[in-house]
Amino acid sequence: MPYKKESGAQGRKRRKIETEQQAKLAGSLHRFLVSTAEITAGPSSAAPQETRNPYPVSVDIPVPALEAERVSSKDFYTQPNLPENIDQKVYTDIGYWPETMDETLKTELVRRGTEELQNKDAWFPRDSNGRSFSKYWFYLHLDNSETMLRTWLVFSPVNNAAYCFPCMLFQKAKGKSSFGKSSGFNAWRKLSPRLLEHERSSYHLSAFTIWKELEMRLHKQETIDAAAQLAQQRSFEKWKAILVRILDCILYLARQTLPLRGHSEDLNTDGNCGNFLETFKLLTKYDPVAKQHLHRVQRTLCPISLYRARMSILACSAITFEQSSFKIS
Repeated sequence: MPYKKESGAQGRKRRKIETEQQAKLAGSLHRFLVSTAEITAGPSSAAPQETRNPYPVSVDIPVPALEAERVSSKDFYTQPNLPENIDQKVYTDIGYWPETMDETLKTELVRRGTEELQNKDAWFPRDSNGRSFSKYWFYLHLDNSETMLRTWLVFSPVNNAAYCFPCMLFQKAKGKSSFGKSSGFNAWRKLSPRLLEHERSSYHLSAFTIWKELEMRLHKQETIDAAAQLAQQRSFEKWKAILVRILDCILYLARQTLPLRGHSEDLNTDGNCGNFLETFKLLTKYDPVAKQHLHRVQRTLCPISLYRARMSILACSAITFEQSSFKIS
């Protein structure tokens, strides 16, 4: 079929669609890629620099030489899949906690503990009666002159109120005490009796037990959904590594001003599959992640789509445009 040149309106329409696709993909790969900005050399710049393998190994392939790149179950809980719109202040001030929390945020708060939330070194403002909270109340003073830290007690500088960490998580508003309510406790002249009354109450002891049991299970990676979350994280790391390799092939061909597509896109034939697929096939000889992905694609008879490659090119161009605009400005 002879080639038919597109009209001016068709060309403008095509360019408009490509521009919209670039705008949608702008910044979408930043969470997958590590910045390559050079770090300013210090006085010891003459020392040999450590080189990093540009192709991290997938967690599904045991390669002893690059075992450090694997994601273990112990490291999983340091990178929880939290919503992107979470305010980081919730980890330092209980006053910023939302009224309702999902289990993911509760798990992360338990994992982090109460050290930051206690704000023991914060400024404690006085009320109208000239009274204020004090660092003294963070400790339980025993009869034998020993002191024990009240890990459950936290202070909110933004609300100028004291709270019970486990009750706010697991028994919120179930007791009469203000320590487990959104407003918190700030009647400082009644703090001493109310503090002892609260920590001896049944609902506080129940919440405290739930908190410590969950904390222990998290440290031992024995939560019910730990295996499912770990599998999800491994899958994320694997596809992240594959995406990096595909983008490297595309960027290499772009720098050499070489076309991507060939006469055939069938990976199971010995013919020429085009520069992009042939470059990726060459990479599989030396990289285990690319090799595993190629075998999976060949088994499922699902070729590496040039549409996906085109989308990757648009994403790369959007990132390049953003970086160049930032340098110009």
